[in-house]
Amino acid sequence: PVSLRLVYGRLISRSAMAVARRRLTGLAISSTLLASLWLAITFRIDRAPTAEGSARRLEPQLAFEGARQVPDPAFVVAVTIVRVVLSLYLGVCILIFGSGLPNALTTIQALTVAGIWSWWSQVSNIAYVADIPPAIEGLFSVIFAGSATGYVMMLQPLIDLVVKGMLFAGLFVDKLLDLLQVALADWSGCTRTFLPALSVRGQVYDTWTGCTNKDEYYSSIFIFKIVQWSIIIAGGLLAKRFEKTLKALSAAMLGADLIVVPLIQLLTDITVLSQGREEADKVETALLTYQLIICYILFGVGFFIQLAMQRWVENGCKSEDRNMVIKYARCLTFLRYPAAPFIKFDHVLGEGVRSSLSHWTETARRGDSAKPQATQI
Repeated sequence: PVSLRLVYGRLISRSAMAVARRRLTGLAISSTLLASLWLAITFRIDRAPTAEGSARRLEPQLAFEGARQVPDPAFVVAVTIVRVVLSLYLGVCILIFGSGLPNALTTIQALTVAGIWSWWSQVSNIAYVADIPPAIEGLFSVIFAGSATGYVMMLQPLIDLVVKGMLFAGLFVDKLLDLLQVALADWSGCTRTFLPALSVRGQVYDTWTGCTNKDEYYSSIFIFKIVQWSIIIAGGLLAKRFEKTLKALSAAMLGADLIVVPLIQLLTDITVLSQGREEADKVETALLTYQLIICYILFGVGFFIQLAMQRWVENGCKSEDRNMVIKYARCLTFLRYPAAPFIKFDHVLGEGVRSSLSHWTETARRGDSAKPQATQI
């Protein structure tokens, strides 16, 4: 009996060590990914397209390239319109069905964190032939990072919760930060902005030009970044407390952002193209104020829509189950027809994740069965 207990204890110890190794490996991978996500969210900022060209530190080939070559205005508007159409479709789908389609929502959130919309703005800023290869490389980098992030979020509930909290906080505060940076630029004595400078380091204070107050300018940089960092970190730390409603909150915020921001950007681009950057700077504060108000209104409406629609969406969006939705939101159930591709996308992602998990489980089971069994003493 003593020998049997010893063998049994060794088997349990080996099994526990194997489980511990797997968990530690998963924790290390998750922690590394979470750190990269935090950096991506912290430094994520859309590079606004403009008709005035890109800020470049490299010298162009002056024999056949201009020193301040500008993108084709028609190309800028065309790319922005395509983004508006795509963002409106995704935004409406997420605003109404998002929390009930977790796989599709997680994928769009992961791509947003990876910088898909910043990449889109980079494409709008293409003014030189040499700008095309980096844009192609950036697309594959964003897709790879977003896919890997989304896959881990689907597998690890805690990572999914933290990332949703940080992304929600980042999107929520972005609108306020837009107004804050205008106030800080005025405090620093800056006379105008040059948005293409975002392509250099991706920092909004690089767009301020003509600044005359040195101390205020340097202070504004750290004031802006400390406020941004603090709110994003707080979103991740407090995510657990709002676990029950965070999915609906993050879906509503992302949907509102996808709908409003591209439309405001389109208005800005049209103003720049038709009247010039100086006129666009004059109406910047007004446009940002409208963006903030409309976005927060849509966010609030979207949150209650999420709560009203979630159970029906999770049940399969069946026509005979429309009575599950309160009567005031029941008319929105007919949007399941134009949203069919988005719903199908969620189902395909779910099947893929389940298939990969079953394959991994089967492989692990075979590995455990292949280990030599301890002999009884």
